[in-house]
Amino acid sequence: MLTLILKSLTACNLRCSYCSVGSKECVAALTEKQMLEALEFFVKYAHEKGENQVNIIFHGGEPMLLPAEQYDICIRNLIQNHSDFKFRFCMQTNGTILSEKYLNLFRTHRIHIGISLDGGQEIHDKQRLDISGAGTYKTVMEHIHVLQENQIPVSALMVLTKPALLSSLDFLKEFALLKIPLKINPLMSLGEAVKHPELFLEPGEYGRYLAKVFEYIAEENLDLFLSPLDELLYNILDENNPRGCHRNPHCHRRFLCVGADKQIYPCGRFADVYEHKLGTIETGITKEGERILDMLEARRTTNLPTECQTCQYLKYCYAGCSSDQAWDKTRMQPSANCEDIKYLIHYLKTKGMEILRRQLLEERVKLLRSQEDKYGL
Repeated sequence: MLTLILKSLTACNLRCSYCSVGSKECVAALTEKQMLEALEFFVKYAHEKGENQVNIIFHGGEPMLLPAEQYDICIRNLIQNHSDFKFRFCMQTNGTILSEKYLNLFRTHRIHIGISLDGGQEIHDKQRLDISGAGTYKTVMEHIHVLQENQIPVSALMVLTKPALLSSLDFLKEFALLKIPLKINPLMSLGEAVKHPELFLEPGEYGRYLAKVFEYIAEENLDLFLSPLDELLYNILDENNPRGCHRNPHCHRRFLCVGADKQIYPCGRFADVYEHKLGTIETGITKEGERILDMLEARRTTNLPTECQTCQYLKYCYAGCSSDQAWDKTRMQPSANCEDIKYLIHYLKTKGMEILRRQLLEERVKLLRSQEDKYGL
């Protein structure tokens, strides 16, 4: 399935310390007409690729700063114009804005909501601040409860920073209790983050943190989907069917992003730093854009970085995400998170597997005991 990340606008009502968009001194937003043009471009692109099912993610800035009516009109037009297509709609938001109009929008079009939530309240409120400098954790959690009460599916995205490494992992219990899938990404050196080197992770810290999370989930017996841990584990157990865009060497053929500037990018991560423009919604993907897509795909397949060519873990990451490596036109390089991914794969294949075996044995014992009690054995 092809995915479009539509960055509806660059404006935001928060002032997060690590915002990838930057200081937001230049605010851009798609008009209703431009948004529909962007959606129509993508459906045409999907049709040319022989696809009739697409995933559309409304992104920002903060997408809910636009009127709910704008999304509703565009979605209705899209569905009406393309009755032969199946659409899945998502919205990535900071979770601080919610109205009855937006709830109706989400219910009507079955929109899945992704919310940025940086772990527990202590860390979140230090990093994700509103314009007045106040923390936003309580508001976000209140809105998560409202969304779930309205049967709207919710997942969470956490950006891991240096201060969070030593903080409690007890917040994972709340995510499990609320049945909210969680994705943990490392902080990238983009936008406002470059002004805060104290937030950056050292090589290996992201991998060790995820290993600690894995052990915590096992010790507390939590039922919680956590990316990229579960995707990596799945890939280790079933190497023939890889999961996750970071593990897919052909991911550049499955994602596109349209920014508020109407430019087309390989994915949302490239849009924030304005690299590798592929064209515009008026021109479509240009010849230069196709060359860029070929180059990105080659970096993970036929033109691998030298360090990756003989790496024993290549089949699990294929040189990693192209957006988080230091670009050098003269030389392809591995992902900036290379050490973390290698550490984590080794961990999951060794200690992680031992933990899984122990869990399975414990579950087997519980099952046998329940059978003994049931049948009086």
